[in-house]
Amino acid sequence: MGAAQPEERAAFARQLMAVGEFTVRRIQQQTDEHNFWCVDGWEVIAAEVGAELGISRKRASSQMCYGQSLIERLPKLGSSPAWSTFG
Repeated sequence: MGAAQPEERAAFARQLMAVGEFTVRRIQQQTDEHNFWCVDGWEVIAAEVGAELGISRKRASSQMCYGQSLIERLPKLGSSPAWSTFG
């Protein structure tokens, strides 16, 4: 059990980085057309992430927030040589 825990944490870290990268990319792709939608762009992205990962929209939104923060606040994290040891 204990040996599997670091692997699980590393997998979740990779997932969070992927969700963050996806979120940042999708936000950048939004156009003025999105201003006329009945839901905001964040909710659309959360629905996409939730559907892909099989999780609720609320959990997807939470992971998006964490992932986006990692990407924007710690930009060197994803390009770090230490990161490659996780995958």
